Amino acid sequence: MKENFTKTEMLAGISSFLATIYIVVVNPAILSITGMPFNAALTSTILVCFFGSLMMGIYAKNPIIVASGMGMKAFFMLTPIKKIDWTDKAIGIPCFLAMVLIPFTFSITQGIIFGLLSWTILKILLGKIKEVSPALFIINILSIIALCI
Repeated sequence: MKENFTKTEMLAGISSFLATIYIVVVNPAILSITGMPFNAALTSTILVCFFGSLMMGIYAKNPIIVASGMGMKAFFMLTPIKKIDWTDKAIGIPCFLAMVLIPFTFSITQGIIFGLLSWTILKILLGKIKEVSPALFIINILSIIALCI
């Protein structure tokens, strides 16, 4: 009975580890976009995951993995918003649309697509079509097709 229990616990631990190990890379990658040093974010993520999970096992006697929550990154990702030039409608409107549509559509992809589409449309309407790269036109067309499917 004890051998079977140990095997089950080991398999559970390994599968939980493999299911959550992506956080060790994704968390610092997201935080480094906001200006934090990647290596510092990587080290702190590993330490928090290790010690948090260890304490859950030793003190709480609970088989729970503790890792950085991805929701915390929203705080750091929203910091650059104050750098947006809200007086320039060609920049402010697409940024606003992307920020509003991401939570309402429950999709980061759709929010970004509508932000890029609105930016392109505004540039065309303002007569600044030369500022839109051909690659962005292709991305916009493919995005429209993807949304329609």
